[in-house]
Amino acid sequence: MSHYAFLLFAILLPGTSFAQSTSTGTNLKISEVAAGLNIPMNGDNCRYSRNDLITMDRKAMDALKIPAGYDEANKACAELSRKGTEASNRAAGLTGDDWQKANDESVRYFEQAGECYKAAQAMIPKDKDEQANDWACLELTGHLHDDGMSSCTPVAQQSLNFVPKNPVRVEGKESYHFVSLPGIGFSGFHISKPYRYTMVQESDGKLGITVKIKFTGVATKEAGMKEKIQQRLDEAATIWEKQSPGKGIHFHFISVGDDGNPDFTVDLKPNAKGDLYDTYWLPSVFSDDTGKSTVAHELGHMMGIPDEYDPVRSVTWEVNDDLDTLRCNPRGIMCDFYKQKVYPYYYYLITRRGICVGGADVDINSKVKQSLDQVQQIQSADSAKKCDSTDQTVDSGAK
Repeated sequence: MSHYAFLLFAILLPGTSFAQSTSTGTNLKISEVAAGLNIPMNGDNCRYSRNDLITMDRKAMDALKIPAGYDEANKACAELSRKGTEASNRAAGLTGDDWQKANDESVRYFEQAGECYKAAQAMIPKDKDEQANDWACLELTGHLHDDGMSSCTPVAQQSLNFVPKNPVRVEGKESYHFVSLPGIGFSGFHISKPYRYTMVQESDGKLGITVKIKFTGVATKEAGMKEKIQQRLDEAATIWEKQSPGKGIHFHFISVGDDGNPDFTVDLKPNAKGDLYDTYWLPSVFSDDTGKSTVAHELGHMMGIPDEYDPVRSVTWEVNDDLDTLRCNPRGIMCDFYKQKVYPYYYYLITRRGICVGGADVDINSKVKQSLDQVQQIQSADSAKKCDSTDQTVDSGAK
């Protein structure tokens, strides 16, 4: 294989022509999509089963246990913080030089406490999330299988850098397994649930994804609730935006009325047992500390990513630990809605649909353009070299 052919292969992946990948999407094999997302596979299969990954991840997490001496170090930090507070309270009743002395003492203790807490935190081994890509293999495979656009599998990097020339409206359904239904409880049937969002090119040239929600219910009438709702939606958007590839995708989650053409209508129900993303939410998600990640999780559903945890085990009993209960990567926001990790395959699942429904209106992303330009330049250089070589051979023969 020539070096320019290899470069094109690396960009577009095997079996995909440039014309295919910039028109109405492609039907790449999942293994080809996975390769573009740095997800390892054995042929067309994931390398490990779910049970294998639970066992492997548990061993990795056991190594993260708090080491001996951490509690003592933390207590020492707390003592420094206590002394800082004591000095600060003492300064409040003083003036002049006495105030300055007490205030300086307070600042010194708090600075020492801050450094102390940093050192204590450094004692805990870092979670390397070593099984992340193998977890991603299982989830990506399942999500693509359950999506109404299951045949929509374009090149990974093209999808992650996709920007439409004109607005693209995305609508479809994804299958949810063992979904809790109001008044029925858990059902073993697969239930199709909707996703709806709009993709546009923003003024800075980046992709913008918008979901509009109308909230109803008595709770929406509470003082300040309108502002709380939008603030929490903005926080959820930040979670998705900051972790997008190259921070290149803007997310807009907007609270609207009927005149705002909502994608979803959600009733705020104080006595609801949990949240059903497209029907009702607990009002507490707009005030609890963990609410921002919960809302980001529910918005993930609205953009077409189902729950990754096992809902029956998660709600009815805890089998062994979080891994055994959730049976997914507990760091991911679609596995554990108390967490805020957003993986690259989530973005692929969302952005690829814009290519497939956008048709010929899909814009060629700049990275692919640059890479193809490089290929053409190499081809031209090689052609020139061949011509020179041929000319020299002819000249040599003539001599």
